[in-house]
Amino acid sequence: MCAPQVGIHDSTTSDRQVQVKDLILKALFYSGFFKFWLGFRPKSVTFIMLHGVMDADDKNAQWQPFRSYLPRKKLDSSLRALSHYYTFISIDEAIDRLEGRLPLDKHYCVITFDDGQSNNVTHAMPVLRRYNAPAVLYVVPKQAEIQEPFWFDRLDFAIQYAFPLIKELRVFDKTLSMQEFEQNSLKDLFLRVKAELFSSNHAHEQSLLELDRIINELERVSGKSLLDIYANDPWSKVMDWEEIKLASQADDITIGSHTQDHSLLGLIDDDEVLNQLVKSKQEIERNIQKPCLHFCYPNGSIPHNPEKPLKDSGYLSAVTTKTGITYREKYNRYLINRYHIAVHRDEFFNLALISGFASYVSQFTRKIKFWKKTTHPFKEKKGNREILTR
Repeated sequence: MCAPQVGIHDSTTSDRQVQVKDLILKALFYSGFFKFWLGFRPKSVTFIMLHGVMDADDKNAQWQPFRSYLPRKKLDSSLRALSHYYTFISIDEAIDRLEGRLPLDKHYCVITFDDGQSNNVTHAMPVLRRYNAPAVLYVVPKQAEIQEPFWFDRLDFAIQYAFPLIKELRVFDKTLSMQEFEQNSLKDLFLRVKAELFSSNHAHEQSLLELDRIINELERVSGKSLLDIYANDPWSKVMDWEEIKLASQADDITIGSHTQDHSLLGLIDDDEVLNQLVKSKQEIERNIQKPCLHFCYPNGSIPHNPEKPLKDSGYLSAVTTKTGITYREKYNRYLINRYHIAVHRDEFFNLALISGFASYVSQFTRKIKFWKKTTHPFKEKKGNREILTR
């Protein structure tokens, strides 16, 4: 069974602009300027955010999700580039260095994975181990227990297969015409459905019920469901408890919580937030027989005043989806920012992005443009000639 071919475009920047920027960055790296620049930067810890690691041509793959997965070669080249300038450490060591129990004497890097997919262990960890890079795997106990795909993967699959068979899709009181979304823009439809479902106009419980109705309707129309292939699907399969327990026994893997059922904490009340934090922690600790001390906000959805429930639940850290480098002076253990590795850019761009060098170069070029604009002679037109004046 093969899914319909879908064109996925993650970048709106023109190819020419991308090529020019990448050439500039490569020149700065090869010239040694980047190493010189990084040496003068305050020492820090950079957290990397990853989800699935999978190759599009994997022999076991029967479809391809809309969300981007990192191919193994891309992961390898990115880690190789990072290894020349950063030291990979565990999240526990990172917290100790940021809080002063160990010196923050280098630029360090922590690798994190959200959702606890099986490919994190089967595909990603062999690559990480080439560079002695530990990892944090944030797992969702309910998914580990019931062994069913996340709702977003199931919706993704359902939309791809139902597309040619339905003319419109109703989300609450809004009807989306399928004719507006051609085959190569089904990703836009997927994102639109998600946005409509979880907008601030609807209670979280209502959104979940509507989501279930939509998925069931799409699966009924196409006669296909991700549930049918989930057990052997390398894209969406998450680790079961045996896999999680086995992974936790490795010295280079830390198991963290991603809530009990991937709930968006910013959309639920305080009591349920605490329940999600406590219950997921307890279930993880019961199954792996180790402390679970680290947390990750699903979809970056942060509740009001997150520090108190996290501290009360016994967590030592929490990572967000916001981008940024973590310095000791601005460190908040429950609001740690991360960078993701861009799938469609090379290792030079990713290293520049992750280190903050890309931002520095952009600011510098803007200053140059401003300087040229403010110091260039004024031009006055006289007849058909231009006369330069100061």
